[in-house]
Amino acid sequence: MRIFLLVFLLYTALSSASAQRFWRFVPEQHLAVSDQAERPIRPLHLQALELDAPAVLSLLAHAPMEFTKGATPVTLDLPTADGGVRTVSVWESPVMAPALAAKFPAIRTYAGYSTDGALVRLGTGPERGITTQTRRRRSHPNTWRRTALEAWS
Repeated sequence: MRIFLLVFLLYTALSSASAQRFWRFVPEQHLAVSDQAERPIRPLHLQALELDAPAVLSLLAHAPMEFTKGATPVTLDLPTADGGVRTVSVWESPVMAPALAAKFPAIRTYAGYSTDGALVRLGTGPERGITTQTRRRRSHPNTWRRTALEAWS
């Protein structure tokens, strides 16, 4: 009975610890916008999110290499333009030559598939933060949606 209770408590603790808390809603009036910034487009409805980029980078550091047999990908929830969430299974998918990757270790690329069938490419780098590109399976092969996910304070 004690072993069962210990296993249950450990499972519960690990499950709640692995819950993703990378995104936080930010009211529009709390956005830090410079007085000199131009906003030619003002949407009727805006839902701003703040990204905990270090936490996402920490998760991606545990992503297995693409095509590794038996490897379990990391999962990442990404917000969608319609206000929903897309859950993506992610593997590291390097595109640079090993020598170049060693010279620029902060630049990494990842591939993933979402539960709704979309192909997702992610990239990390020192200048652009985290970027994603999404393509639905039924769309034209050259149709990608780009989203820049950058941390700001």
